[in-house]
Amino acid sequence: MSVKEVRRILNNLPNTDKLYVGDFPGEVNHKIGIDPEEKFITLLIYASNPNQCTYAQGGGKYLLIQYDVPCTIYDSNGVKSNENYTILKLKSRDKDVEDYFIELCTLLLQRLGNSPNLEEVKLEYEKLESIFIKLSKISKESIIGVWGELFLIETSDDPEYFIDCWHKNPKDLFDFNNGADRIEVKTTTQKRRSHSFELKQLAQIPGSKTLIASIQTIEIDTGVSILNLINSIKSKVNTIYFEKLIDKTFDVLGDKIQDSFDTYYDYTVAKGNLKYFDSESIPKPDSIPIEVTDVKFTVLLEKVKDFDKRKSSNNLFEKLPG
Repeated sequence: MSVKEVRRILNNLPNTDKLYVGDFPGEVNHKIGIDPEEKFITLLIYASNPNQCTYAQGGGKYLLIQYDVPCTIYDSNGVKSNENYTILKLKSRDKDVEDYFIELCTLLLQRLGNSPNLEEVKLEYEKLESIFIKLSKISKESIIGVWGELFLIETSDDPEYFIDCWHKNPKDLFDFNNGADRIEVKTTTQKRRSHSFELKQLAQIPGSKTLIASIQTIEIDTGVSILNLINSIKSKVNTIYFEKLIDKTFDVLGDKIQDSFDTYYDYTVAKGNLKYFDSESIPKPDSIPIEVTDVKFTVLLEKVKDFDKRKSSNNLFEKLPG
């Protein structure tokens, strides 16, 4: 299933005061349509135990759910039918948010199957709601940071392995960690290869190596967004790993994600300006008094020798792009 397939179904439905629906791609019982009053995308989920619901409607800023509702629906040919459905409605007309909603609905229905019971529907909805509660605003610095991390996953030789190694907490010291070695991704739109570090990120760890992946790119209207990268990764991993990618993306972005859908960076420039540096080779302040903590500084890397990952037999580093 692709978002384009669902869009095609929605675009072919009549625009009237009645609820016209189509079969959700790949599903027999579940329907997708447009709310005739507010023009919101609406998912109709069929449950195997209608008329047994004790759940109240729920939702938040972006979602509304109503359980076991008697519905009068029409197919694209105008054929009328009556059935009970659980209605899941997206309360946004933002195209990128709609596309994300469709992607998540696909995962939800894959887990539910054709005839779930209402208890299963409620459990899966709560997972979906927890994601949409996090929709908010995000700083450009956070957007480009996550963009760089997803870029590294998308261009790597083994995206599933990198998803496993990707951190969940944005406050983690390193972006990728396989339990032995680490990668910290630094992405910038500056013309000079300049990045900020915490001293702890460059500290030598016995028996371990840390690489800095340095990415230079530019922001352009015709570039690639975080959502574009996620969709590209989707084609390279199985469903379990795609779900894990979605979960980790929202965990990393925290409660601030929506602006990331509308920010685009030059993929080609990033690919041509990706370099790696051994953390031990990066200049750093020394003779820091033990009482001084949380030391942060900026380093210009243009004169620092880069690391040739082709000479590495390290399991994490050899899967890197480039």
